[in-house]
Amino acid sequence: MLATVWEFLKTSEGASLTTALSTVVLTVTTMVYAWLTAILARENKLLRKAGTEPQVVAYLTPHPRIIGPLQFALANVGQGPAFNVRFRLVSGGHDFEKHRVLFPKLTVPLTVIPQGDRYETFIGMGPEMFAEPRLEPFTIEVSYRDLKKREHVQKYEIDVGQFEGFGRAGNNPQEELARAARDIVGEMQNWRMRPLPVETVTRAELRQEEQEFAEQVRRRREGSHE
Repeated sequence: MLATVWEFLKTSEGASLTTALSTVVLTVTTMVYAWLTAILARENKLLRKAGTEPQVVAYLTPHPRIIGPLQFALANVGQGPAFNVRFRLVSGGHDFEKHRVLFPKLTVPLTVIPQGDRYETFIGMGPEMFAEPRLEPFTIEVSYRDLKKREHVQKYEIDVGQFEGFGRAGNNPQEELARAARDIVGEMQNWRMRPLPVETVTRAELRQEEQEFAEQVRRRREGSHE
């Protein structure tokens, strides 16, 4: 059988068939290669876009040092700067006054939020937001532009319920670190060495900071009702 096939391929008809098959295989190979090249080009385009595109998210976060206050934050978690950043309330908020929520009023857009940076401001006290009936969820619309001036618009639902039962057990690690640093500085000062430029915070100083923060909140609330 192989001999018969070989004899056929040596004929003019067999040579034509071989040429036709080779052409078909080459054409299919070229089409597959072009298809894979197009997919690779698209993937590279998406990777380049993801490497420079900002991503601004809105959320609530506890105050980093004081227990009770909640902060409204806009964080750029993307890979590029976000320009002309705006935000507005699009749903909810009818019970803000009841829970003494100070939703920030942005009259001028934020010029830029760099990559990995965030905008943060006080919005209210946790105990007041959780007063029954609890503050209802609300939705924030965030808009911004990327380096190519393309507009991005996203919405985020914010619910204070995520902080229900939130608390802190034991001493604050920052306080422990500050106490240890103060002990080290004091010991080295006893050696009559040059004092170290270390900033330390004691629990009493932290309470004073909390009182000053509460006073600032009171003044802001009084100013918002004028």
